[in-house]
Amino acid sequence: MRIRKRIFTVLLLALIAFFAVINADRFVRPVFENKYFNSHFLGTHYFLNDLAGVSPKQPALAEVYLLSHSARAAVVVPNERQQLELVAADKYGLSQDPKIKGWGSSSVPVNGKGELQLYYYRTFLVGEFQPDDTTVRQRNLKITIPWHSIHAAFGGIDISSEESASATIFDIKLNSAGRFWIETQPPPSDGFAIEFNLQGFAPGEVRIGAEQLPIDKNQFTLTTRDLHSLALTELDGDVGAEISVVRGGVRGRIGEVDPAASDLLVVANTSQSLVSDSPEFLKRGCPGRQSAWVDIDFDGDLDLYVSCGRPHEPAAQFGNQLFENTANGLVENGEKFAVNFQAYGAFRFIDWDGDLDPDLWWADASGELQYYENQKAQFVLRSVFAGTWKGSYRPPQLMIQDFTKDRFPDLVVFHPAGNLLIENRNGESKMILLPMLGLPQKTVAGHWLDIDLDGNIDLLTALNGVYLNQGNAQFKQEKSNLKDKLFIRDARLVSFATDEGRRLLIAYRTCLPSKFCGARRVALSLLRGFLPLELDSLEFFGLIEPYDWPVYVLERSIVNSAFKEVAITLQGSRFNPLAIGGRVDLSWASQKQSHWVAETDSALYSRADFTMYASLPISEEVNGHAYWPDGCKVDFVITEKNHQLQISRPLSCR
Repeated sequence: MRIRKRIFTVLLLALIAFFAVINADRFVRPVFENKYFNSHFLGTHYFLNDLAGVSPKQPALAEVYLLSHSARAAVVVPNERQQLELVAADKYGLSQDPKIKGWGSSSVPVNGKGELQLYYYRTFLVGEFQPDDTTVRQRNLKITIPWHSIHAAFGGIDISSEESASATIFDIKLNSAGRFWIETQPPPSDGFAIEFNLQGFAPGEVRIGAEQLPIDKNQFTLTTRDLHSLALTELDGDVGAEISVVRGGVRGRIGEVDPAASDLLVVANTSQSLVSDSPEFLKRGCPGRQSAWVDIDFDGDLDLYVSCGRPHEPAAQFGNQLFENTANGLVENGEKFAVNFQAYGAFRFIDWDGDLDPDLWWADASGELQYYENQKAQFVLRSVFAGTWKGSYRPPQLMIQDFTKDRFPDLVVFHPAGNLLIENRNGESKMILLPMLGLPQKTVAGHWLDIDLDGNIDLLTALNGVYLNQGNAQFKQEKSNLKDKLFIRDARLVSFATDEGRRLLIAYRTCLPSKFCGARRVALSLLRGFLPLELDSLEFFGLIEPYDWPVYVLERSIVNSAFKEVAITLQGSRFNPLAIGGRVDLSWASQKQSHWVAETDSALYSRADFTMYASLPISEEVNGHAYWPDGCKVDFVITEKNHQLQISRPLSCR
């Protein structure tokens, strides 16, 4: 028996050393080296699900929201020195990561004496206790979690557990300073309540996240939130911006979800406060990995569309949800528009056939790219193309760009398994492989902008670097690319404006090759079952899930004297039809550009206002035509002095 134990110990230590070695590169930051941008590292964000840029009417308040699991959210904002910072956005609940042992920045104060602080770090529920030196009394805490859970305790904390078929009950005795952590397996999902029972605590001694527990509250319940997607807009023309934060799905046991569980509709003001839940958005098991505001029935009001599929059967069988904006509020009505099909993937609304109503492109996880034509608010499947991403957990990224400059939008599909271009020929669709245009065959993520300020739209990719547009829809790759020793699993890119100009934010999820990620999970389960490892030990050995997202801001480092970037805003009032679905055409000499207002799943646009950016010649007049989705047209001219232009919708267009 002793020999077996020694053999097991040796193997265990060898396994730890192995993971310490293979994980060394994980701490190397990706560095973007390119002559067109300066990069600034802001920090890391855990398990990023979505991000969205905000460019309000006051540029100094420009923000980028980042969303992750367990109600953790962050926002990138300019500080007093006009430098961008990554700060916590949430103000309540178990949503904060404290400043301990180098685990990232947070607004949560370090717990004071005589105080118990409860918070989430990654997927761990953590409790830190620092008693007052003059206080001698027993404090007890009972936590009931409706999942199988594991735990560890350190310092003067004793913890025992009792498990039943439906829950794990932890009995915790806090004798002196120490820390404990609990992790549910699988990690906490949406709709499940965690019950807390306190004994022996004086008023003001317990803090939940950033909030101090009320004096008379010894028993309380908190429900975890597994946030998946953002959809930003301004519904009613007020100063605040409504943000739909769509909560994630539950892991099995759907019938046990709280019937009142709903998605979040919150208001973000300049203090980044989250205000209200919306009871209209019933979950019905929908994980909501993508959500977007779009006027689906062309009545002038924004509707909310949510992707509800899951990557694996049978969990994929959740119909997509469409919340129609009616006189009675947002009402689930996907069947009415034939958009409640059951599938897992990504979508994009755009007027594809030029009839002034939004059509739907859907990239299904089965490997198909599907086009649904909008026929008087009834969506009919018209075209199906074979993709390259069959069976992939990660759906493709869909982006709109006019490659052929024919005033019709083209669709670009980015995916690590293969990229596609769907060319729009007067409403008819043709598939083209991107390498034919000099673009990469495979891409993690991409972003379109004029990188070298020559009037042509270029491509910045997360893994392959910069592709400059040579004209006539032909591209050439720059030699200086992203320098990264790690394997990039995923990426998010978004551009936003501050008072110093437009900037680009990139966040990467990095990991060693997937076989090591899988082995790490196995080792983590083994080690936590035999050793009471602290969280920083798990971090050191690389045994915590590798879901850190390094966050960077890129700023232009070049100035082209022949071209300038002009901000063009379609402006209207709260009573005017939406700008979403509109278009701006620009032309000078022998060149022309078109810019579309697509659905608002990647940036914040108001009901009637939308800002786009165009690289235009300084010494030439540029003729422009703005089209609202109902056909209203405004002609305008951009001169050498214009760097910002606001185009008001005329009263003659009702």
